[in-house]
Amino acid sequence: MVLNQLTKGKIKPMLGPRLAPFSKIAIGICVTLNSAKVAPQLSHIDAKLIKMGIMVFFYSGAYYPGWQVNS
Repeated sequence: MVLNQLTKGKIKPMLGPRLAPFSKIAIGICVTLNSAKVAPQLSHIDAKLIKMGIMVFFYSGAYYPGWQVNS
């Protein structure tokens, strides 16, 4: 972000394609680590976990209509 700010966006076309594979690998590592941390909690599904999943689903979906209005 600092390089992008200092070069006023000129660095993105130069380094963006070269760094893209590393960002994909980093996302994969992040998903793997998060999955490993959450997996034990998903082995005991109870009402609290289901309620939390429903709340997250509706909370994350609440912003989609707003995006369509601004487009």
